[in-house]
Amino acid sequence: MRQEMRENGVDPAAAAVGARIRMARKGRRMTAEQLAEAADISTQFLAKVEKGQQSMTVGKFSKLVKALGVTSDYLLFGRDEMVGCAALAAEYMAGLNVVERDMLSQVVIRLQEMLEAMRPEEEHYMGPIRVLVVEDDPTQRWLLLDFLENTEGLEPCGQAADGLTGLELARREEADLILLDLILPGISGMELLRRYRREGGRSKILVVTRAAGPAVSAAALSAGADFFLAKPVLFQELAEDIRSLCGDRRQQFETLLQQMGAKPKCLGYRQAIRALEILGSGRVELMKEAYLQVASESRSTYACVEKNIRSLIRQIHQTGSKPYRKLTGCSETDRPPANGDFLRALLASAKFPL
Repeated sequence: MRQEMRENGVDPAAAAVGARIRMARKGRRMTAEQLAEAADISTQFLAKVEKGQQSMTVGKFSKLVKALGVTSDYLLFGRDEMVGCAALAAEYMAGLNVVERDMLSQVVIRLQEMLEAMRPEEEHYMGPIRVLVVEDDPTQRWLLLDFLENTEGLEPCGQAADGLTGLELARREEADLILLDLILPGISGMELLRRYRREGGRSKILVVTRAAGPAVSAAALSAGADFFLAKPVLFQELAEDIRSLCGDRRQQFETLLQQMGAKPKCLGYRQAIRALEILGSGRVELMKEAYLQVASESRSTYACVEKNIRSLIRQIHQTGSKPYRKLTGCSETDRPPANGDFLRALLASAKFPL
């Protein structure tokens, strides 16, 4: 595999760094263009870096580290400073006898747990809600973009004046929400909606149009729209509708976990919710990818995220609540389910409530 990569102009070590850069970028919900601008590099250069086809100077690497808000140790080795210390301790242990190694390894493990527990008890920063605007009227489009840029918690991630461009941006940008007009050149908003949903698009879609009426709104909702508003709209109400549409899934996860007896202040609680959001977004499919993204965002490690979520599941298992038993089919005498099984069951129950 490594030989094949080298033959294709890809250095395995550089590819690993590039993959971590791409994962950290997506974890911060940054487009390639946004990261390139923040790091003062071209998008073409960044694309080659993420594919492992481009080397970097120390200066450019440092700018990427700063722009992503991660440690250089994470991008280079996939670990943070805490794990680096543990690795140094492991090298030191190689020269000790069995009893000394066992004692020191227990100290290292305990130090890792203490450092993890000392991390600030902050709510996970979700970042602004990214909104794609598809509107052919230039004045209306400008007003919507200005509204998004000047409303806390919202930001535009793209704009389109016709249906085909809107569909392409919807596929590429992975916006949290799409503001969609139905009367568009190229292809109509209704056709855009049908194609996007048929292809598996998961962004929330809020239709804002003058083509109002019961039949039109029913057709739009049937085609996959999440909400329908007739123009003109009040921006304050529009902001509330956007927040409501984009915040409902997280609220479902929190409600389900608390019904099962989870403690909200537990670190595993917040990390489990974030992992569920990442899985539910459709941007990743593997549990490992979700864990790595959570670890990157919370300045933690894959192992710590896995351990924290495992501790959460054990705590819920011990309560033995009715919602937990219904979700997992486990009794108090059974072993707790695996992390992945529990999270995927919880994700499914958020779509189809218990």
